[in-house]
Amino acid sequence: MKSSSKVIDKEPTERFEYEENFQGPIGDRKYRDVFCLIVFVAFWVGMFIIMAVGFATGTPKRLYYPKDYRGNICGMDNTKFKDKLTDEVNNNSDLDFLADLTKRTRCFFPYFHVDLEFCVEECPSQGDLEQIIDKGNCNGDPVITTYVNNDPVGQFCSYKSDSVLRRCLPSISSSKSDNDATNAAKDNEDSSTTVAKVMGDFVQSWWVYIVAIFAAVLLSFAWILLVKKFSGFMVWLTVILFFILLAVLTWYFHKQWKDSDTVSNTKKMNSDSLNAKSFKILFWIMIAVDILAVIIVIWLYKRIILAVALIEEAATAIKAMPRIVFFPLITFVLLLILYAYSIAVAAFLLSSGKPKAEEKNGEYYLEFENTSAMNYLTIYHFFGLLWTNSYIIALTQATIAGAIASCLNGENRCVKYCFYCMKCFLACLHGWMKFINKNGYIMIAVYGESFWKSTKRAFHLISRNILRVLTVSAVGDFLLFLGKFLVAIAVGIISLGILRSMNNISFYLIPTILCAVLAYAIASAFMSVFEMAIDTMLLCFCEDAERHDGSSPDREPYASERLQKYMNKNKAELKNQKEEYEPLKSANDND
Repeated sequence: MKSSSKVIDKEPTERFEYEENFQGPIGDRKYRDVFCLIVFVAFWVGMFIIMAVGFATGTPKRLYYPKDYRGNICGMDNTKFKDKLTDEVNNNSDLDFLADLTKRTRCFFPYFHVDLEFCVEECPSQGDLEQIIDKGNCNGDPVITTYVNNDPVGQFCSYKSDSVLRRCLPSISSSKSDNDATNAAKDNEDSSTTVAKVMGDFVQSWWVYIVAIFAAVLLSFAWILLVKKFSGFMVWLTVILFFILLAVLTWYFHKQWKDSDTVSNTKKMNSDSLNAKSFKILFWIMIAVDILAVIIVIWLYKRIILAVALIEEAATAIKAMPRIVFFPLITFVLLLILYAYSIAVAAFLLSSGKPKAEEKNGEYYLEFENTSAMNYLTIYHFFGLLWTNSYIIALTQATIAGAIASCLNGENRCVKYCFYCMKCFLACLHGWMKFINKNGYIMIAVYGESFWKSTKRAFHLISRNILRVLTVSAVGDFLLFLGKFLVAIAVGIISLGILRSMNNISFYLIPTILCAVLAYAIASAFMSVFEMAIDTMLLCFCEDAERHDGSSPDREPYASERLQKYMNKNKAELKNQKEEYEPLKSANDND
C-alpha cells in the first residue's frame, strides 16, 4: 500500500512542495461525496419507477406501426380501446370503426394526394402505376378490395409496391413499363414519401452499420497499436493520410455530384435530385475543410514536431500496460446497454397516451392524447440518461488515469507524480468544464479527495501552468483528432462504396454519414486511452516541476530528458511571444 501524501492536508491553492516519502497515487482512501452518491442512487430508483409506469401504460407499436384513415393502428387489436371510449360517444355503434387488424401489418395508399390509408396483410405485388396517375378504370386487387368485416370499400387501383417501414411504396424496377410508370409518378412524390424512403434506407442498410462498426473498431485498434510501436512515424503518417483522404473525398464528392446531376436530369426523381444537391453541398464543404486543414497544419507545424515527443512518452506508458487499450470496449458495452434500456423506456413512455374518440364531419376517429405528467416523466428519465452517460465516461477516464498514474510512478522514472482535476463549476463554459473534468478524474484517482476540493486544487494547478497546459494539450488533441477523423473518413468511404452497389437504397448519402459518425464515436472511445495518457503526462510534469526544481540531487525531476526538453521549449517560445507582444500593447495603449 502506498503511503499518504501531505498534499491532502494543504489548501488547494498552495503550490506543491518536495515530499521525501511521496509514492504517487494514494492507497489509503476514504469514501468521498457520499451525499452525491445517495442522490444518484435515489434518482435511479425514480427511473425504475418510471420504467414500471411506462411498461404498464405504453403501447410501443403505436410508434412504428402505421395507421389507417380512421386512426386504427395496423397490426393491433384496436377493439380493446372500446371500453375506454364509451363515455365519449353517443352510441356504442359509433365505435364500430375500431377493428382487429392484428394480421394487417402494412399500410397501403390508394391515391397519392388523398389522405386515405388502409391496413393490408401484404403490399400489392402487381398493378400499373399509370392507371392511378391517370385515374383510369382498373380492377381491384384482392388485397385491398375489402377492409373491415369483409365489407367492400370500393375498387382501388393497385400498383406494384414494396414494404418500407411497413408502408407500401411504389417499386423501383429496371423494366421499361415500370420506368414509365415511375416517371409518371415523379410529380406525385411528396415530402412524406421522401421521408418514408429515407427511413426505409436506414432499415434496408442495417447490416452496413454493423460492417462500419467492425471496421471502425479494427482501424482504431490498428492505429493505437501502430502508434505504440512507431510513435513519431505514425504521427506524420496520420497527417499525410489525413490530407490524402481529404483530397480523395473532395474528388469523389465532385464526381458523384456531376454523375447524380446527370441522372436527376434524366429521371427527374426526388431521390436523385436530393443526392445531387447533397453531393454539391458536401463538395463545397470539403473545399472549405481542405483550406482550413492546410492553414492549421502550417500554423502548428513546429509544435507538431515537438508534440511527437509527448506522443512517444504516452506510448511508453501504454506499452507497460498493453491490455489497457481494450478497456474502452467495456465502456462501449456499458453505453450500449444504457442506450438500449433508455430507448426501450422512452418508447413506452412516448406511446402511453390516453385514447380518445375525435369527431370529424360526423364520424369518429381514434386519437391519442399525451398527458403533461408523462411528458415530465420522459424529461426526468432523459436527464437520468445524460447523467448516467457522463458517469460511465467519467468512470472510464478515472480508471485509465489511475492506471497511467501508477505506471508513471514506478521504477521506470519516466514521470514521478500525477495530478487529476475534477469538474469545474457549472457556471463555466462547456468546453472549459470538459477540459477540467477530464483532468479532474486523474486527481481523484491519485489523492481520493472530495469533488469540490479536487476541482479547486486542479483549477489552481492548471492556472499556475496555464501556458504549458493549454498549448501542449491543444496540439496533442489536434493530432488525436486527425486519427479519429482518419478512421471516420475511411469507414465512410467503405460504407459509401457498399451502399452505392445496393439497388434498394434511394438516399445512400444519409446512411453513409451515419456510418461515418458511428466510426468517429468508436474511434474517440478507443483513442481516449491516449488522450488520458497525454493529459496525465502533462499534469504530471507540471506537478513534478513544482516538487522537484533541481536545486539539489534529491530534487532532480523525474520526467525524461525528452519530455523536459519538449515542455521547456514550448514554455520558452510562449514566453518570448508574450514578451514581444507586451511592448506593442503598451505602445498602442499610449497612443
